[in-house]
Amino acid sequence: MQQTIEKITTTKTMWHILPYILLLYIISYLDRVNLGFAALEMNYKEKLSNYMNHLMALQLVTRLSFVQVVVAMLRI
Repeated sequence: MQQTIEKITTTKTMWHILPYILLLYIISYLDRVNLGFAALEMNYKEKLSNYMNHLMALQLVTRLSFVQVVVAMLRI
Protein backbone atom coordinates (compact mmCIF):
# COMPACT_ATOMS: atom_id res chain seq x y z
CA MET A 1 0.00 0.00 0.00
CA GLN A 2 2.78 2.42 0.95
CA GLN A 3 4.68 1.67 -2.25
CA THR A 4 1.67 2.44 -4.44
CA ILE A 5 1.13 5.79 -2.70
CA GLU A 6 4.79 6.65 -3.29
CA LYS A 7 4.51 5.62 -6.93
CA ILE A 8 1.38 7.73 -7.48
CA THR A 9 2.92 10.74 -5.73
CA THR A 10 6.15 10.45 -7.71
CA THR A 11 4.28 10.16 -11.00
CA LYS A 12 2.10 13.19 -10.28
CA THR A 13 5.07 15.24 -9.16
CA MET A 14 7.10 14.38 -12.23
CA TRP A 15 4.26 15.33 -14.57
CA HIS A 16 3.99 18.71 -12.84
CA ILE A 17 7.75 19.36 -12.92
CA LEU A 18 8.46 17.98 -16.39
CA PRO A 19 7.17 21.01 -18.38
CA TYR A 20 9.44 23.36 -16.40
CA ILE A 21 12.44 21.11 -16.96
CA LEU A 22 11.69 21.03 -20.69
CA LEU A 23 11.43 24.81 -20.75
CA LEU A 24 14.80 25.12 -19.00
CA TYR A 25 16.41 22.79 -21.53
CA ILE A 26 15.02 24.82 -24.44
CA ILE A 27 16.25 28.07 -22.89
CA SER A 28 19.67 26.53 -22.26
CA TYR A 29 19.93 25.39 -25.88
CA LEU A 30 18.93 28.80 -27.23
CA ASP A 31 21.38 30.46 -24.88
CA ARG A 32 24.19 28.19 -26.07
CA VAL A 33 23.45 28.92 -29.74
CA ASN A 34 23.13 32.63 -29.04
CA LEU A 35 26.51 32.68 -27.30
CA GLY A 36 28.21 31.30 -30.40
CA PHE A 37 26.69 33.92 -32.68
CA ALA A 38 27.27 36.68 -30.15
CA ALA A 39 30.96 35.78 -29.79
CA LEU A 40 31.47 36.09 -33.54
CA GLU A 41 29.77 39.48 -33.68
CA MET A 42 31.42 40.85 -30.55
CA ASN A 43 34.88 39.81 -31.70
CA TYR A 44 34.31 41.74 -34.91
CA LYS A 45 32.46 44.82 -33.65
CA GLU A 46 33.37 45.25 -29.99
CA LYS A 47 36.92 43.92 -30.20
CA LEU A 48 36.40 41.75 -27.10
CA SER A 49 39.30 39.63 -26.03
CA ASN A 50 39.29 35.88 -25.87
CA TYR A 51 39.35 36.21 -22.08
CA MET A 52 35.94 37.89 -22.09
CA ASN A 53 34.55 35.24 -24.42
CA HIS A 54 35.83 32.54 -22.07
CA LEU A 55 34.18 34.27 -19.12
CA MET A 56 30.86 34.31 -20.96
CA ALA A 57 31.24 30.63 -21.82
CA LEU A 58 32.12 29.82 -18.21
CA GLN A 59 28.97 31.56 -17.01
CA LEU A 60 26.89 29.58 -19.49
CA VAL A 61 28.47 26.26 -18.53
CA THR A 62 27.88 27.03 -14.85
CA ARG A 63 24.18 27.61 -15.47
CA LEU A 64 23.88 24.50 -17.61
CA SER A 65 25.63 22.43 -14.96
CA PHE A 66 23.22 23.70 -12.33
CA VAL A 67 20.23 22.70 -14.45
CA GLN A 68 21.73 19.26 -15.04
CA VAL A 69 22.30 18.73 -11.32
CA VAL A 70 18.70 19.64 -10.56
CA VAL A 71 17.43 17.26 -13.22
CA ALA A 72 19.69 14.48 -11.95
CA MET A 73 18.35 15.00 -8.43
CA LEU A 74 14.77 14.66 -9.70
CA ARG A 75 15.41 11.32 -11.39
CA ILE A 76 14.09 8.44 -9.39
